[in-house]
Amino acid sequence: MASCHVIRAAEEAGVSHSSVYRRRRTNAAFAVKWQAALVQGYARLEIEMVRAAIEAVTGVDYDADRPNVGDPAIIVSFSACDKDASLKW
Repeated sequence: MASCHVIRAAEEAGVSHSSVYRRRRTNAAFAVKWQAALVQGYARLEIEMVRAAIEAVTGVDYDADRPNVGDPAIIVSFSACDKDASLKW
């Protein structure tokens, strides 16, 4: 699941969050992939929020067969992240 929760993601991967940040600082290829993942994650969640808003207003489920992109609470918390700051680290 895409999110801006590095600690949670690190825990799920079985590594410490400090080691993830260290790797980003010291490994250029990892940093590039991190950046790409952030951009993709923000795009996916923004699309999901727009879709959910349209469905809430119209009452029509436009994509009933789509894969679940996540818990609405996670989407809301992700949208609360400072996108501009996250993408400029």
